[in-house]
Order: sequence, then structure tokens, then C-alpha cells
Amino acid sequence: RGQEHFYTSSGGALSEESYTLRCKISGACELESPVFPDTSKSVYNMRMPRRNTIFIVLKNLSTAAKLRLYYRTTLHPEYCEENCAEAELIRSPEFKAYYFNLSATPGCEGRLLQFKLSLSGSGELILREYSFEEEKPFLENAGEILSCTAQDEEITVKGRISKRYAEAGGVISVYATTMREESSRPDGKECVASVPLRHAASEGQECAAEEQIPFTIEHIPLRSGPITRLPYQFAAYLTANGRTIPLGERFYIENYMDFDSNPYQFVLPSYQVCATDAPFGAKGDACTDDTDAIQNAIDTVWKQGGGTVILPGTAEEENEQTKFYGRRYRITNLLLRSRVELHFEKGAVLWQSPIYRDYKYAPVYGHDMAIPNVNWTHCLHVANLPTIQCANSEYVKITGFGKIRSVDTGAEEGVQMLGYSTGCPDRIHQIPIGFYETKRIELRDFELVRTNNYHIGLYGCAYVYAANLKLHEVRCVSGDGFGLSKGSHHVALNRNFLQSNDDGVVLSGCYFDPRGLVWWKSRLGKHGGTRHVRIAHSYLNSGGGKALAFITWGTSDPNYECQEISDITAYDNYLISTNPVRAWPDNPYNGKAPFDNSETDDYSPVKSVRIFNNKYEGNCTIAPIRATDFLSDCGIYSADDFQNKDFCISRQPNLSNWSYKKNKKKDSVSVRRIGGKICGVMQYFKEGDTSLYQGLHLLAGAHKCTFEVMTGATGAYLFVQNIRTGEILAERHIVSPEAFQSFELKFMLSEDSDLYLGVRHPADMTSEEDFTALQRASMESVER
Repeated sequence: RGQEHFYTSSGGALSEESYTLRCKISGACELESPVFPDTSKSVYNMRMPRRNTIFIVLKNLSTAAKLRLYYRTTLHPEYCEENCAEAELIRSPEFKAYYFNLSATPGCEGRLLQFKLSLSGSGELILREYSFEEEKPFLENAGEILSCTAQDEEITVKGRISKRYAEAGGVISVYATTMREESSRPDGKECVASVPLRHAASEGQECAAEEQIPFTIEHIPLRSGPITRLPYQFAAYLTANGRTIPLGERFYIENYMDFDSNPYQFVLPSYQVCATDAPFGAKGDACTDDTDAIQNAIDTVWKQGGGTVILPGTAEEENEQTKFYGRRYRITNLLLRSRVELHFEKGAVLWQSPIYRDYKYAPVYGHDMAIPNVNWTHCLHVANLPTIQCANSEYVKITGFGKIRSVDTGAEEGVQMLGYSTGCPDRIHQIPIGFYETKRIELRDFELVRTNNYHIGLYGCAYVYAANLKLHEVRCVSGDGFGLSKGSHHVALNRNFLQSNDDGVVLSGCYFDPRGLVWWKSRLGKHGGTRHVRIAHSYLNSGGGKALAFITWGTSDPNYECQEISDITAYDNYLISTNPVRAWPDNPYNGKAPFDNSETDDYSPVKSVRIFNNKYEGNCTIAPIRATDFLSDCGIYSADDFQNKDFCISRQPNLSNWSYKKNKKKDSVSVRRIGGKICGVMQYFKEGDTSLYQGLHLLAGAHKCTFEVMTGATGAYLFVQNIRTGEILAERHIVSPEAFQSFELKFMLSEDSDLYLGVRHPADMTSEEDFTALQRASMESVER
């Protein structure tokens, strides 16, 4: 109560009622805000030009037809006509949203000191809220891009240029760039094509009604060094008469699916509903809480057996303001259901509500909520629900060409590092997409913007396809991209973009994590290691984090095999960070207390990783982790000795770090006790070949591996195989049917090599009792 005390009015009478400021007017009226102090410890005053828009929600019960907003800043301390924006007022008994975009005014710089609203009429104006937003600036533009496609190692760009710009002639240039380059100018970008307009323009195809001329630019190289340009953005410009003007917004190669596929594709029922239709009635007006309306649509489709919920965009929108800013559906928390697709039409925006009373639960403000003796207690884990949540479900999709926009009130990330925490205590931090124990997921073609912590959490999920997602404009720390944890497996990440400040793709093995208090929990007794993941054609800029992060926090599990991170493939990616590939090896919830990240042996296993043909900016390492079967071209190698060499690395015997080939029998390779000893055992040879081995990296020179083995009557084969060429470098047939015996296999390497070393047994018609048991393996370099 008492908010009217902070505002002044000339020509109007102020009062407060039910969280609103009411202004009764009769004639000309000005309503002036308080002076915003220039301190981060008080009322926020937006820093311009990054924050360039004053967003106001009001109800106009007056005859006023226009509302003008004047402002003054630390660099322009006086009001003037030039520093003014205007909006057409709608007379309505409902609240409406208005955007006062100041980007085109000359005073849009410095800190906002004060603003005032000016109008004329009679009646009442009711203000519910205002906020300082970062919106798309008004920029001069010479045309638009219609398509960008790649075929046969070349890229073709098609677009249209305004006739009034085309008359001057000039040159059209296409630049390859990334999300890291924020400037609207071509400076710092790579020019990949430059063609005179007269050569690019399509003769005789002028669009007279729109006064636009089509153009085509061909033969742009698809490849850039070791990677394609699928992970890049592009920008086009027209240069004429000494001026360079953008041609449309930034764009991407759109036929990305021609270069990859969805291995987990599924089809949902054809039933569809539109969230704005009756009986749902979502408004998408940027100021109404549409949570219940959209949730009702989701629940209806779910009860019908599945289908699609459509969020209309701006294709048929007549309101110019909505066309420019998007059709915004204000929400708090949506629960996605099995066999339901949430589809964004172009221009649709799910906008996280900043209003506390909109939430159906009691959210917590700020980034973290303190819990004694627990690290990184982000509110997204311990207090707040995801914007879009799904749990214990299957066959779900989020697709389309819209955005999920988080609350970023007061955030200044991108202005300076000190700006990361600005406004943080006054924001409700929640993860935009949080899925738990959900199978068959498709996420495709939308954007996540202004995220204030992690972007996507996939915990205990399986058969996931995420493609062409754009995660950027991050507005707080802990901006992890794709979080794969709690046993997520079979995940394909195809041509995604992340511009952030923390880990890009999190590959986690995690047993007990005390932070799972709200929408997920630790899956004790279940497989917790991330496995079978493919990352391709993506741009991952993680700043001070890791583009690919191995989080090996599974050491409190009595069986390390259940926490093993394995079968990871990454190729054709642009990876940027201090360490593009690195690990968080020390488990904070096990071992030394209090945790200080100093233990070098408190990590769970990593095996079967392939990281090749990427572009790396930074130094790659996963030390001190000693992984097996880890091949890369970024300087990370497998261990040089057997890990878990006696199958007893954890309290329960297991096959972690060991690779194996099973035949038709599920337990043809297993861990068992033979003769009182824990062993890796191969059996059921009638059903096919079996093998048990590790992938190691050995330096050039002479080597000897020793195996403690017991066999059946047919014996077994020790072998050394070059992983990259498949060549068998050494092999020995052994037989030891009565007891365990030590067998050596010596070999010579002319160069540093990645090798498979182990025991195999070919398929044969032996008795059911025949087996091969490996009790221990060791490796050493020897003199020739």
C-alpha cells in the first residue's frame, strides 16, 4: 500500500487499489515515476541501450487515444521531445500490454533516471505493472532472407531486397558468424560471398506490390576447416554509396535434417486443438496468465489419447506491436503429458511470469536457496518448478518456431561480468524445460532465451532427439545447456546452438544428489550413468564452463558400472570455452568433507568415447580421470594401464571400464565368482563370439600385458588390436582348464597407438559348461 506516494501527477488524481495505481484524469495529464537511484542495492534503473524498452500493463477507461512516454538518463538528464516514444491506447475494461521501445531515440544510453507518461482525455487510467525490458531494437533494414540451403558442399542463399535500396546498386555480401558476435555490423565476421547486386538479382521477377526484388547467391562453401558450417549463423548486408545495411535478420542453414536423422522418430495421433480457441481461451496478450488455459488444452489432448496443442503465432496477426514483439503467452508452470505435442507457430512466445501471485505454489526468489552442507543449491533444483515440466511419461514433443523466454528483470549479463548478479535476488529462477523419467522425447526448432539458470534438464530420460534449438541471450550464471543425468540414455543432439557461461552438454554419472527436492530425485538402485549420446553439427560456447562436460559423481554407488558414462560420440561441432572438453571429477556428495574439489580419485568411470572432427577453441583435458576406450583429436587419450583390473573397483564387483562383446545370451559376458575369485566370465560359446577387453593408449616401444585366466577345454585367445585400423598386432591361444594361470602377451609398437587388449573366444560347438574366466589384467612397458 502507499505506492502512489512515489509517483507525481499533474492534471490527475492518484490512488492505489489491489496492486494497481489508478489515475483519474480530466484533460491533459502527466504521470511521473520516482527518480531511480544509481545503485544496484536499491530500485533498478535500466542500463541503456541493452535494456531499451519500458513495458507497461494498463487498463484504459478514459477517452485518451495516445500515450506518450518521455525519459531522461544519466547522460541526458533533461526531458526533450526527441527522447519520447508513443503508443496508441486501446479503450477496454481489460488490461493491455504496451511496449515503449526507445532504441531509435537519440538518448537511449546511460542509466535511466526517470520517465513520465503524458496523455489527454477524461476518465481513468489503471496501471498494473511496468518493467524494463531488452527487446529487439529498431534498425534500418534493406530486405529479408527467404531461404538458406546446403547441397553438394555448397550453400545457396535466397532473399528479397527493397526496390528503393536496390536502385543504388551495390554489393550483397554474406558473412559467416556465431552467436558470440553480437554486433549488427559486419565487423569481426567472415565474408563467405560477395556478389554485385546486378548479378544476384533475378531479372524480371520484381514484386511490384511489395516493391521488393528477389536475389540469389550461390556457391558458398559448406565447409570451414574441419567442420561444416551447420554450426554457424549467417548475416547478409548490402553495401552501396559508402553505406552498409543489413539484409534481414541472421539466418541458418535450414535443411539441417538432410545431414542427419532422428533415430527415435515417432508419430502422434492427428488430433489437434488450438490453445486460443474455446473452451481454452489462452489470450497471448503478454499480460494475462495463460497457464490454466494452455494446461487445459494439454490435458484435453492427453485424455483424447494424444495429439497436438497449437500455440498460434503472428502469421495472421493484425496488431503491429504483436507482430514485432511476438504473441506472448504469460505462464508459470506447464505439465506436459504422454502423447502430447506442444507446437509453437512462428512468433509464439511462452513468457515466464515475473508476478509472484500468478504461481500456484510458493516460488523462491533468487538464484540459490541455502541448504547446510550441500553445494550448488540452485532454486531450479530445490524450490521452483520448471516452466515446462514432464515426468513419468512417454512420447512427448515440443516443436515449432517460437520461443520460451524466462524472467530476466534487471539482468545485465553481456554488459560486464559484474552485471551477472544485478537483479538476481529479485527474479524467480526456474529451468525452462525439466523432464524426469520420460521416454521418447522430441525437442525441435524453437529458442530458449533469457534463461536465468540451466536451460534443459533431462534426468532419467531415454530416446531423446533435440535438434535446431537455439539457447542464447543468457541472463544469469549457471547457464548449462543440455543436462543429461540420472541415467539418461540414447540421446541425439543434432545442430543445436548454445551461447552461455557454463557447461554446454553435461554428461553425468550421479548416484546420490541431495538437491532433488521438487521435480526430480536421485534414482538409487537404478542406472545413473549417461550413455549412448551423439552430439553433432552444434555450436556450443560455454564461456568459463565446458562445452562437453563429464560429471563423474557416481562414486557413492556400490556398483560403479551403474554410474559409468559411456558410448559418447561428438563430431562436426564448434566447441568454445576455456576447456571445450573437460570434467568435474571430484564427487561433492562423497569423500572429503567439506568438499573442496581436491580429490583426484573420487570419480566414476568413463569409457567408449569418440570426439573427432570438431573445431576447438581452448584446451581439452579430463584429468585426473583415467578413461578407457577414449579416442579424440583434441589431445585426450585413454589410460595407459588397465582400470578396474580385477573387477573390484567398487563394493560390488562389476565390468566398469571393460568393453565386451556378448552373443545372443544376455549373460554371455558377466562378473562371477570362480574358484573363490571374482572374475570376468565369458560363456555360452554355441551362441556366438564373445570378448572382454579394454581400450588403452600406449606409447611407441615394447609392451607386455599379463592376464590371470582360467579356461575350459577349448581355451581362449589373448589379443592386441589397433582400434583405428582393426589390425591384430598380437595374439596368443591359451589353455588352462584346471586353475588360474598367468599368461603374457608381448608386442612392439612403432608409434603411439590406441589399442584393444583382452581375451576373446570364438563361437564353437563346445559344451554348455565351457567358459573363460579373467581374474586380473595388468600392463607394463618392457625392454626389447
